[in-house]
Amino acid sequence: MKYFQSASVGRSFLTTEWTNQHGCGGDDANDPHKLNCNIVIQYTCQEEPESINADIASGDANTLDVLRDGENRGTQNHNAPNNLEEDENQYDSRRTGSVSTDRGLHETFSYYDDCYVRERNTGLFLADQLLNRGQVGALGYFGARFTRQNPNANRRGYECPEERDYYPYWHPTPWRDVAVLVDNVTRCDFYTEQSFNVQPRYLCREKFSGSNTYKPISRWNNETGCNENGGKFDLQRYN
Repeated sequence: MKYFQSASVGRSFLTTEWTNQHGCGGDDANDPHKLNCNIVIQYTCQEEPESINADIASGDANTLDVLRDGENRGTQNHNAPNNLEEDENQYDSRRTGSVSTDRGLHETFSYYDDCYVRERNTGLFLADQLLNRGQVGALGYFGARFTRQNPNANRRGYECPEERDYYPYWHPTPWRDVAVLVDNVTRCDFYTEQSFNVQPRYLCREKFSGSNTYKPISRWNNETGCNENGGKFDLQRYN
């Protein structure tokens, strides 16, 4: 990553611009165009490996998860699992066969793969949307790819639809909150207290089949399901 700072001392500034797809404002009870609007601004980062450009160009497996811009506009691939009993070699084969070093990467393969495998949170709002069972794949259940806004489980890079569509999210994420712009300031305390910046989250950790190595994916989104299936419900500190 390259960036500019204001000087060797003092603050640096980054200009951020966006367009609201559906407009924003008009929260008065008598406004016929009443529109609730909250904007969440986040960022993510990671330590930069040595010789990063050479490593990525060579397809080094240790750098497949490095954040980067793409040399083309192609979307990263995802070779989906067809069962939950794969061993570490099978998982690594899916990963290395999916990630392209010349395509942009903003979330990791394992982050989306966990989203694909993890059961959706059935307590989240769906309105009148019917989830498309024809898209569940070989695993046979609705994963966190399915949401009110994404009933067909469409994929956009390695973004997790459930994490994107519901904030604050109940599961650990790689994103750090910068600000939440609200049209109702009574919500400020809630967002401040529930941000993953300060509020830890739990995830289920399971081991690869025939191994003592923990895998980065799990079906179970709750402590009971995790423990009953041999997993460890682990507290993840804020990022």
